[in-house]
Amino acid sequence: SAYARPISFIGTGSNDPEDFPEFTILNSEINNCDEHCHFFPESAGAIFTAWNSKINVINCTIGDNSTTADRGGAIFGFDNSIMNIYNTIIYGNTPRQIVIENDYAAEAGPYIVNIKNSLIQGGNGQVYDVTDDNEINWLGGNLREDPLWNISTDNQYFLSEESPCIDAGTLDLPDGL
Repeated sequence: SAYARPISFIGTGSNDPEDFPEFTILNSEINNCDEHCHFFPESAGAIFTAWNSKINVINCTIGDNSTTADRGGAIFGFDNSIMNIYNTIIYGNTPRQIVIENDYAAEAGPYIVNIKNSLIQGGNGQVYDVTDDNEINWLGGNLREDPLWNISTDNQYFLSEESPCIDAGTLDLPDGL
């Protein structure tokens, strides 16, 4: 395990999604990170996003990360942003898989999460909306069961031959991705 801050993406002052800076995490593995947040009740073990940004998480493995934050997850999204998760496995993270919170939804718009052809442990029940005024789009092809990982001695995650994730992805991604 490593003690680290999550990968963080912070956007702009504009509430217009056309002005949001766009970040992409592609073909990446983030695992076994422990984030010990003592100052804020919201944080993430792997990815933190905030304030008017667009984040694409594509073909990634995010597993066995943790945070001590009360409202934390492997991924924590804060305020008005957009997150697209495609062909990604999010599993074994504590205390939750994905958490979004938006205290300014009425003024700035909702935090939008689009999930497609991904495995999220516990399914849409593990995408937790703290303020209950955001948009979670559970699109087609999603899975919720054990990905049946084989973990190498150097902590690289591989799919076993029996994994439900094999051939479960899609090439149908939004334009530009």
